[in-house]
Amino acid sequence: MTTAHQIKEIIEKYKIKTELEKSFSDFLGSNSCEDLDINDKEIQINSDNINYNHTALNFHLFKTPILKENNEIGYCALEYDSKFQLIDNYFVIN
Repeated sequence: MTTAHQIKEIIEKYKIKTELEKSFSDFLGSNSCEDLDINDKEIQINSDNINYNHTALNFHLFKTPILKENNEIGYCALEYDSKFQLIDNYFVIN
């Protein structure tokens, strides 16, 4: 089981906050509102709020909320393999 302290160290070591911000920016910059299933691009993430999950496949998933007017409307996530190589990134609207 990974402790909160270990998760914080992982987030810092692999620059997860920066990578989530970059991924979110890339999603907004390279997709239309229709592609992203949003009305407009007046949204942001809260990269100070990162949730961590260790998956059954031994992957590492880091998620941060997507916000519109301080309401959570979805999440942006990064998935890494057991060696912390990026596998995929997600932009999910609820």
